Amino acid sequence: MVNLRKRQTGSQDAPSQYAEQSSDESDSQSDLEEAPDQAPQRGASKKASPRSTTKKRKATEIAAGSASDAPLLELVRNHPKALTAAAKDWVDAYQQNRAAATAELLTLLTQASGCAIDVTEDNVEEGEVDKLVKGLVQQVSQDGIEDHFKSKAGRSFKTNYLELWDKVMRESQSADLLFDNYLLDKISYLVIALSCSVVRHFRYAATMTACQLVSSWVRTMQTLNDARDTAQRQLDAEGKKKSCKATNDRMVSFGKVIERSHSQVTSLKASVNNIFQAVSAHRFRDVAPEIRTLVIEGIAHWTSSLPADFLQDQYLKYVAWALSDREPMVRDTAVTSLLELYSDEDNVEPMHELTTRFAPRFAQLIHDVDEGVAVKGVQLLTVLVRLEEVPLSQVRDVYKLLLDDSHAVRHAAAELVTDMLEESGQRHLAQVGKAAAAGGRKRKSGDQASSKQLQLAGILHIMFLLANDEEEDAGLGERRRQSAAGLRGPEQPLTPAMVSHIVDALFDRVEILSDWKTLSAALLDDAAVEARSDASTSNLLLLLKDAAHKAVGGQLVPSRQEARKQGSKAKQTAAASHKQELTLALAEALPDLIHRYQTDPLKACALVGIIPDLNMDMYSLKRQEAGFEALLRAVAEVLLKHVDPDTVAHCARTLVHCTQHGPQATQDLAQARLKETVEKLTGKVAASVDAVLSISDADLAEAVEAYSNVGRDGRLGTMAAEEDEDMFALRAALLRLHHLQLLTKVPADAPELYLSLHKLLQAAAAGSTLGVPITELALLNAFTLLLWQLKAVQQEGGTEGQSTSADPAVGLGERVLSFCLQLEGIFEASGDLQRLQDCIFRIQADVFLVFSSDKLEGGPAEAAGHSPSEETLQRFWEHCEDILGRAAVEVPEASLDADSQAQRLQHAKLEQEAAAANQMKCEAVCAVGRLVAFCSLAAANWLTPQLVSHMVSHGKEVGDLVKEVCRTLKRTDAAAMPDMYLAALQNSFQRHLDDDHSRQSMQDFATMCTRVAQMYQGFNASATALLHIAKHGVDYAFGDLPQKLPFLKGLSQICSRMPAKQADLLVAHMQQALASHSPKEDDSEWEDYWDFLAVAQDRASKGAHPRSALKGSTAKKAGRRRISFRPQPGDSDNQQNGSEHDEVDVEMQGGAEPALSADNIEEDAAPSPSAPSSGGWKMRQRRAVRSTQQPAATSRRPSRFASQSTASPTPSGLQDDADLREPASQASGSVQQGSLMASEGEEQMMEHREGEEFGASQSEEGAFGSMPTEEQLPGMRAKSSKPRRSMKRLYEDSESQQPETSSQARARLESQEDAELDVQPFGSRTQSDQPAIGEDQHEEDVDIVEEAEPAPRPRRRRRV
Repeated sequence: MVNLRKRQTGSQDAPSQYAEQSSDESDSQSDLEEAPDQAPQRGASKKASPRSTTKKRKATEIAAGSASDAPLLELVRNHPKALTAAAKDWVDAYQQNRAAATAELLTLLTQASGCAIDVTEDNVEEGEVDKLVKGLVQQVSQDGIEDHFKSKAGRSFKTNYLELWDKVMRESQSADLLFDNYLLDKISYLVIALSCSVVRHFRYAATMTACQLVSSWVRTMQTLNDARDTAQRQLDAEGKKKSCKATNDRMVSFGKVIERSHSQVTSLKASVNNIFQAVSAHRFRDVAPEIRTLVIEGIAHWTSSLPADFLQDQYLKYVAWALSDREPMVRDTAVTSLLELYSDEDNVEPMHELTTRFAPRFAQLIHDVDEGVAVKGVQLLTVLVRLEEVPLSQVRDVYKLLLDDSHAVRHAAAELVTDMLEESGQRHLAQVGKAAAAGGRKRKSGDQASSKQLQLAGILHIMFLLANDEEEDAGLGERRRQSAAGLRGPEQPLTPAMVSHIVDALFDRVEILSDWKTLSAALLDDAAVEARSDASTSNLLLLLKDAAHKAVGGQLVPSRQEARKQGSKAKQTAAASHKQELTLALAEALPDLIHRYQTDPLKACALVGIIPDLNMDMYSLKRQEAGFEALLRAVAEVLLKHVDPDTVAHCARTLVHCTQHGPQATQDLAQARLKETVEKLTGKVAASVDAVLSISDADLAEAVEAYSNVGRDGRLGTMAAEEDEDMFALRAALLRLHHLQLLTKVPADAPELYLSLHKLLQAAAAGSTLGVPITELALLNAFTLLLWQLKAVQQEGGTEGQSTSADPAVGLGERVLSFCLQLEGIFEASGDLQRLQDCIFRIQADVFLVFSSDKLEGGPAEAAGHSPSEETLQRFWEHCEDILGRAAVEVPEASLDADSQAQRLQHAKLEQEAAAANQMKCEAVCAVGRLVAFCSLAAANWLTPQLVSHMVSHGKEVGDLVKEVCRTLKRTDAAAMPDMYLAALQNSFQRHLDDDHSRQSMQDFATMCTRVAQMYQGFNASATALLHIAKHGVDYAFGDLPQKLPFLKGLSQICSRMPAKQADLLVAHMQQALASHSPKEDDSEWEDYWDFLAVAQDRASKGAHPRSALKGSTAKKAGRRRISFRPQPGDSDNQQNGSEHDEVDVEMQGGAEPALSADNIEEDAAPSPSAPSSGGWKMRQRRAVRSTQQPAATSRRPSRFASQSTASPTPSGLQDDADLREPASQASGSVQQGSLMASEGEEQMMEHREGEEFGASQSEEGAFGSMPTEEQLPGMRAKSSKPRRSMKRLYEDSESQQPETSSQARARLESQEDAELDVQPFGSRTQSDQPAIGEDQHEEDVDIVEEAEPAPRPRRRRRV
């Protein structure tokens, strides 16, 4: 062991993964450690107390004593501050006995790999690393592996481990020990051998160590190169001097330094090349993504540290290939590495060939399914465009990412789109000029467009492309000619949601979006408006509205990033400044703009939406009250003119906003305008009701038929020719009044409104055909009016007392009762009008909740309470079940080839219909859930089990809502929950009986029982409740024999969670219930009973033995995580030939560690996505079962040099935006064979999955780095026919086979150290730039089954 020096003043700075520290810093640090007294610390003049000094000295001595004579692994784990001293001591020990010191260093590597075996001096001197690694594998198969890197302190352990290796290499280089042809060879041999092991922990630790060693050697090479360059400059300077003995001596000395540095650099290059070819080139294809990530990180680090040697095709191709790796972690590392390399302008020219070759792959990264990779892919394209390595023509489609759901992707794309705006604006203006010339109009001559105008034109052009599904190169004039000829539909504007996404991404990057004068001038300029299309003008108005809202601090698209920025002081100051500038720029222009565009609902809605973002105080300060009044008058005119719901809602919100914000003068003006508008609407409603009720039934039916296709949202559109004017006026007035009532109270002195609505609803209840839209709006207005009256009664009663509010409350109660009767009458008269019935159902639920007699009891509005009858509640619940029972809308899977707008619109329409149907079910559950959760009905005890019984039959959203209702009820009355759950199970089982014992209904009932059982977790707290449900469930099953006996089949899920004591009581109860019956065990009708009894007896017997006896052995103490590979008894009997898999999921919990047999562990299988924890983890066991029909000859392993013609997986290529894979696999046909560089352990380790091996293929599309064909893009991953061997078979075959050992591989590598690698540039499409077959072709036994990893499903990134 290393004897540590007493000084413990090592470096406390945590290094990076591949530590970098110059030799000067190391030397200066060593000097400080040699003479600590010569470097007084700051503040040393301040005298410390004797007690604190003594305590610190004692603590230092204790730490030094505990670290003294400690193994290197213990230092790495517990004494990171002693690593510098440990490295120095190790160098001293190496100089005394290099074999013992090397053995200690190699022991650190094996122990860090998870094996507790020490490497001895004999092992080092013998050099039989294959024998040593074989012994390590056998040891871990018996004792297990201790995973240091994935433990709780794994991150600090990894940092300290790499730091120690770096310090050892630095100290060895300072002591001139790296070039003794002993140390580097011994370390390299073991690292290479461990990297070829079948054990993943060995490969991980060896790969990490190899990367750190190369990083340290690269730093040493930099130091030697600097020393050589300095000596060369000095030699050149001495050569210019006059010749003399001293000059000649110095020149000889400098020449020796140059020669020695050159030889040392050459030696290190050979070592680096040896490690790279034997470790990195092989582990790049490892099945473990974390190992592949280490390789990519190492190559990128070496290239950025020493670009003169590593900025070459033979290294960079691995980073480029990793862009198509299957795992997002590896792809992310590769993109990050390329970003770092391209950030240095000196690297751009040497990487030009790589950029040219992989530019199409770079462009595909922006559609990666992983958000982080897509963001960095956009950033990479942005860097390449700015470096002029990639033309803008290849990345013009990036503007489509402005509509992506991801906030990070949108803003990353905005950086690149900003660079493209001016060019896009120039092309757009050119197309507008050509279109105007073709139409006979001449464009005004004048100065060239400014930068802001080009930006605005570019944004409008992008919005045009997004709205009409046009390509970037499509001509605007041709598009308009096709629309005029009827070949294509008219040009469409963007939706408000899409515009919000665009503005959210571009606002902080594009200056024109905050130039309010330029934007308003573009809208007021008649020539510019005439040149633009109507859709472009709508887009510009929406752009102005969202830009104004964003400027004043509004949030267009909800996101966490934006929410964090809103509270900053700088943001608030900028928002106030923008608000003032916006008001000054638009105060005078806004009324004119509203009058100009008030006929278009979309344009008027956008302009009215700007008003709430203005600073109302500016109107008062500037004395522009008249202008503000004109603005309000224009808003009121738009409200009374339009019937579009969005426009009406914006106008109503604007008027109400002006009455609540700003100075008192502007509020008074807004109040007066709002009151006048409400009076006009009230009068129109009264007049329209009288006019409609005076129409004859025949004319009324014809008028209703004219607008029978109006949507649920009440959107009226244009008036039909056959529609009566009075009907249209009534619908418009009711719609406008409803949106105003949602925001403000109608004056109480307008009783004619209630009378008009009452007459209208009374006529509808009597059977008059008014149509669904009018009836819906009348019901909503009447209910909203009742809510405002209830609020007035409660406020009046709270201020003046109970006596004064009695009469208003009684009158309100009468109105509520009359309204409920009208609801029931209209429901009965509605017939099959499902939409109207759904509306009545929602309103009834709100009436039962708000006007509940139980809730209003004891308050000022007690007389207004209402209690529905049982018949009404029964009809209410039946309609709820009708909603839940409606068939779901089937949405076919979106095809990646569906690029036409018609196909996407059709798919989007189906998605909207499915979402609306699901939303209606959720609304129904919420309506009933509110009633039962807040106990608003006396019959809630009957309604609750009915609702809970639908927990599992209608999708996840409905199930989550029902579970939330159960949680609320449990907080209110937990004791009543068992009876409620039992009643819910009985209702679910009754539906199964009513459904003719269908399989689906029985499955829903069983799932319901499982969910109820999961509600009670923990035996101690749930034992009584579970027993109560089970006993009464048995009584329910025995109530109608044998029809209800299948109820016990689902009840077994609850019984299986009972403690032994309660299960014993349940068995006794069942035997007592069976006393009056005498069934036979072979009676099929009683089969469910006997199965349930067996489950109950099994649970009861669990308490007869101690817990340790049930597990088969005493519990182990909790400790560090160890994975055991020890073979279990009987495993050899279960291992048979064949291609079938018997997969068993084993979940280990508690402190006991799982013992996995050797042939049950697939050592190369990918780890589970869920990381193991100290409390428990899941391990997947796979058993390969041999088929008895397979010939015995197949178990013989073919020669490694034999020709093979088996079919290999079809290369899947690169998906459009799917989970991007690794390079293409071997193509079908004959495969080249070559000698293997790896040991037998490496051959056995590699798992042949599609995309992992990059065998040399004769076809160009199978080569990694070459682009796939279109036929390969939609291809899914084919199951590989390559076999996989288990660890036990490895041990059985190791003696009978004589593969090429790692020593033979090293001998062949050493003979090729000075040979130049035959690597073609990336621009060529030859076979030499692909990995050789000898690098990754690994033979396997043909009788071992391989289970290929499933390929991820390709999908497009979602857009708004």
